[in-house]
Amino acid sequence: NDVNAQVVIASAQTLAIGKRLAQLVDATRGGLLMIADECHHDMASSRFRAITTLDPDLLVGLTATPNRSDKVGLDAVYEEVVFHLPMLELIAMGKLSPIKGLRIDTEVDIDEVHTSHGDLAEGELADTVNTPGRNRLIVESYLKHCSDRKRTVAFCVNVKHAEALCDAFRLAGVRAETVFGHTPTDERMATLQSFSDGKIPVLINVMVLSEGYDEPGIDCVLWTRPTKSQSLYIQCIGRAARLSEKTGKTDALIVDFVDSSSKHLLITLPVLAGKEPMPAAKGGGYEANGQMMDLLVESQRETKVREKAAVAVNLFGASPYLWRTVGGVHMTPAGKNMWLALVPEPEGFVPHRVMWGGATG
Repeated sequence: NDVNAQVVIASAQTLAIGKRLAQLVDATRGGLLMIADECHHDMASSRFRAITTLDPDLLVGLTATPNRSDKVGLDAVYEEVVFHLPMLELIAMGKLSPIKGLRIDTEVDIDEVHTSHGDLAEGELADTVNTPGRNRLIVESYLKHCSDRKRTVAFCVNVKHAEALCDAFRLAGVRAETVFGHTPTDERMATLQSFSDGKIPVLINVMVLSEGYDEPGIDCVLWTRPTKSQSLYIQCIGRAARLSEKTGKTDALIVDFVDSSSKHLLITLPVLAGKEPMPAAKGGGYEANGQMMDLLVESQRETKVREKAAVAVNLFGASPYLWRTVGGVHMTPAGKNMWLALVPEPEGFVPHRVMWGGATG
């Protein structure tokens, strides 16, 4: 609580306490820089009050998920986006693990589930998807497609759903454990350590292992709770996106369990590849049920330009180059004062070497 230090680190929960916030305000003497992590939450009343009360000279917000399901824009707090680095680009740069997706259709109809605060109403959703048949399908799909994965995290709707799914895994002979918000700290830490050590292959949770949980060895996510929230989806599947040479991880597998719906626009992996959300009844952006989909390959199919460029030089393969698109021309640094450019011409994309300040053949 050293509010007079040059750098003060505080949780959002602490700043929500009026007395503690007042202490920090009293210690502030101008020239204040405020850095807000997970800033997509800054429109929440307590965080917004902390920002406006401290009134920093400069506010910098960081988030991997700037899109909110309630459609409230970050421009309510921030003036502009000054830097943006999408997940796809990080994968292409080799900073995140390659991601593959698998769609598994269920026979559960979620059209009767209402929307609340921009996402599917939790209670109604849990009552609808938490069925013995659907839980067995999840376990059978895991055994068929994911049994070689070392660390799998499953995201469920609520505690009853998670407990029922855990029981289904154990009934099939798969060791599975759960972690919840009310799990005692010592018990939770022991479970997470066993999972990290590879002793627990399947870890099931409800909104505990989404933001802030860092276990690079996760190589599989079972997405068992349909959602209309892109931020929630990215936060959760992002748990499997970290690199982990130590565990022998080569890629991450996201298994989408897609329930039947003709009206809800569900967020599934193809949305991250540039596709628009669509009702599950229309395929949800996947080409076929049970077909493995590579996120980068799918994104390249979205535009003709990217597809031709990928055919020409395999931009997103094991290339050491970092590509940028400028006016339809793909360019990458290729040495001192040298660029390599792919220029669209009638016969396709033609490579050119470009010197700084002038072009050469």
